Amino acid sequence: MAIRVAACFVLGWLVGGMVRATVVVHAVPSTSPWRTACPSCGVRIGQLTWWPASGRCPRCKARVGASPYGVEAASALVFALLALRLPFGLTLLGLCWAGAVGVTLAFIDAAVHRLPNRLIAVGIVGTLAAFTADTILGGAWMQLGIACLSALGLSLIYLLVAIAAPGIGLGDVKLAVLVGLATGWFGVTATVSAAIAAIMINGVAAIAVAIRRRRLSGSIAHGPSMLVGALVAILAISP
Repeated sequence: MAIRVAACFVLGWLVGGMVRATVVVHAVPSTSPWRTACPSCGVRIGQLTWWPASGRCPRCKARVGASPYGVEAASALVFALLALRLPFGLTLLGLCWAGAVGVTLAFIDAAVHRLPNRLIAVGIVGTLAAFTADTILGGAWMQLGIACLSALGLSLIYLLVAIAAPGIGLGDVKLAVLVGLATGWFGVTATVSAAIAAIMINGVAAIAVAIRRRRLSGSIAHGPSMLVGALVAILAISP
């Protein structure tokens, strides 16, 4: 187990280094086009390419993107925790894929309150592909069916909440598909637990921000809470 966890930690760190550039590209307001170059010197930024873990442009050293080593550390931690609970296999692969996309989305949403459709789609397709391959090899069709139904059910619930409450956006509704799929693989209980955990985490975050700012103004991105809640549910319920 120690070797598996260490290997996944290192892999997660390397993946975090790759998705850091994706965070830089997408962490822009919804009214702005994707960032393709450093705003200070114009050096080109491509998705899934190397970008310094320090968060500084390799040419002009200006700070661009997430905090130093934050994306790498978060990705490594997620991969290691998943490896701690699950053996090597397609399930771990699918969840690490979802985890890598989730870390990317969390940093983007926290920065600009935006959950890019194409990144959510990449997460859903990759996770579903791994789960489907696992199902074909293992024959757990019921498990795959529950995961898909959980994805649809959770997204429907978020859609209803988005219609009734202003704090939830359509990005959260789409992210709920990925969250429901990843947690639903372990049963409906995991999906429900993830939803409850997300509400609690978001509430604690709101209180912490209010105390820090000494006022109850502004909004907090709900996406990171959904993703952390999903990780907590998977770690708590998975065998």
